[in-house]
Amino acid sequence: MDYQKWVDLFGRTNNDPHLTENLKRAGVTKRVVMPRDEIYLSVDVDGMTLQFQDVGLFKDVPGGAGTCVLTSVTMHVKRDPWPSPYDIPKDATRPSLRERFGTPIEQEEAWDQWRVSDKLLLKARYKIDGDALMKVTLSMEEPK
Repeated sequence: MDYQKWVDLFGRTNNDPHLTENLKRAGVTKRVVMPRDEIYLSVDVDGMTLQFQDVGLFKDVPGGAGTCVLTSVTMHVKRDPWPSPYDIPKDATRPSLRERFGTPIEQEEAWDQWRVSDKLLLKARYKIDGDALMKVTLSMEEPK
């Protein structure tokens, strides 16, 4: 499945029929449920990692225990074929991404983050021993 299809499902809960159908198509046979006393849940699909957050972190999203919201998708450079979000090549580096996307809105030693639209963030994670790209995450903004 194309990463963009997951991005289009951001903000939907694990009870949403479109999300559950796409998870089934991706081979997730068990219902996705947020474990008790957890606020994050990762699910691997199609060589990507989906991140869910507990519904309690969101003001205007209904749901009770076990309900979670799809908030991000991570693409790993080692994946073939590389889905190339925003046409980022597998051999991209920190300098090349900064040249392309500008100054990051947030950064740490091993990652940079940019706002790519009103509702979408792009985070590039690099190998610790250099500037080589390791993975790219597209996410909705953290709930406030």
